[in-house]
Amino acid sequence: KEIQSYSINNYNENNPSIIHQKPVLLNNKTIQFFGKRILILNDLDQLEESTISGRIDYLILSNNIKVKIKDINSNYDYKLLIIDGSNSLSQNKNWIRQCRDSNTPFYSVLNSGAMRVDL
Repeated sequence: KEIQSYSINNYNENNPSIIHQKPVLLNNKTIQFFGKRILILNDLDQLEESTISGRIDYLILSNNIKVKIKDINSNYDYKLLIIDGSNSLSQNKNWIRQCRDSNTPFYSVLNSGAMRVDL
């Protein structure tokens, strides 16, 4: 499913009101935006039904999904794991420990606030 155009404001020192029109591709829980592939993982069925091939830029863990980092790592190829703010503090701490133990690159929204990515 494709959204034909999506407007975003892009700050530019020379012209702070430039607006870009870019397509956003949506496929189940996968989003492609500005050439970045994003997967939102919030359902264990996604691990069992995983048909996603290729590298994912950002894999987002959401809604306290009961999953271990080692299981994610064996099912997906991704650059950065993002633990979003919908997860409990205890789940957040547990995943951070697992990420550190497995040398998995991660970002915790609860610990570090909103994640900003330059496109």
